[in-house]
Amino acid sequence: MLLEIKDLNTRYGPIHALKGVNLSVNEGEMVTLIGNNGAGKTTLLNTLTGLVHAASGSVIFEGRDITNKPAHQIMRGGINMVPEGRQVFPSLTVEENLRLGAYLIDKPREIERGYESVYDLFPRLRERRRQNAGTLSGGEQQMLAIGRAMMRTPKVLLLDEPSLGLAPNLIMNIFEVLERIHRDGMTILLIEQNANLALDAADRGYVLETGRIVLEGKCSDLKRDPAVKKAYLGG
Repeated sequence: MLLEIKDLNTRYGPIHALKGVNLSVNEGEMVTLIGNNGAGKTTLLNTLTGLVHAASGSVIFEGRDITNKPAHQIMRGGINMVPEGRQVFPSLTVEENLRLGAYLIDKPREIERGYESVYDLFPRLRERRRQNAGTLSGGEQQMLAIGRAMMRTPKVLLLDEPSLGLAPNLIMNIFEVLERIHRDGMTILLIEQNANLALDAADRGYVLETGRIVLEGKCSDLKRDPAVKKAYLGG
């Protein structure tokens, strides 16, 4: 087991946002977490990465308890996140944004390999590498956010709503890249409101409702589940 969340509880003051969440991700898997707005999906990622303090429970990564460790230590250990809303640095160029994703790398050759790997995934970023990130389209900014997280070849890639606000053709492009890096061996935990896309792309899935996991299983099984169909798949 590469990543395991055990009985995780998170609170925002009196609000009990996560209620005994259990979730696991095996090495090489793509696992998705689906749920409506306010279900606690982003809170789960933020707790996992140390951005939000867990009230109780544990996050185990590579057999080590990393619960409530500082975010920079968790990232240094190999967990990288692509946040909701992309959060690129608009006044920096594409290449400068990517360079920030490699700030822990002190070998120039490794950084150059990182650039080439990202530009291979997203050729459009190579064309725009001297362009300020704030002038990119939403889809290009999402490519940049994913590329920045990939610069240091994480052991686990976390994605928070990568399809949010994008045109359908760009969404398909983003998901094609995610499936490609998954086939190449990347372990991915995907938070996604577009349940059809997420369940088509991932190996296993969890359904989160008001802070609790209510269903889990193979994505093919979840797609056939009547409750999932009714609540998330439009049928």
